[in-house]
Amino acid sequence: RVCADDEGVSYFEDERIALEDKGALGFMSALHAAPGVIFRQVEADYASGWHTPPSPLYLVVLDGEIEIETGRHEIRAFGPGSVILAMDLAGRGHFTRATGARPVRSLVVPSVQRDLEVAKRKGI
Repeated sequence: RVCADDEGVSYFEDERIALEDKGALGFMSALHAAPGVIFRQVEADYASGWHTPPSPLYLVVLDGEIEIETGRHEIRAFGPGSVILAMDLAGRGHFTRATGARPVRSLVVPSVQRDLEVAKRKGI
């Protein structure tokens, strides 16, 4: 996930999602509440500029390749199957760019659960 420190500088933090054995259904996480799903496509030359998400959200890369740079200048690459939780709501944010030769297709899933966690941390 991409987080922001107290000074608004974004950074990566690895997070494991707990999975429970559901037998024939496989391993599943607890339900993560979301109001909906946004289907998105950007061209192969996409560069977002520095930005913060409007609220906590998951980005699920379906096709293509991106890299994300944090405020600490760490860069990570993500391809199909990658799930990124963007929670750097303050400060400069992060920079996302497409890195492959194809458009990038992804799902954007706003996270109600993570909104509640952020509000709780802020004492709201």
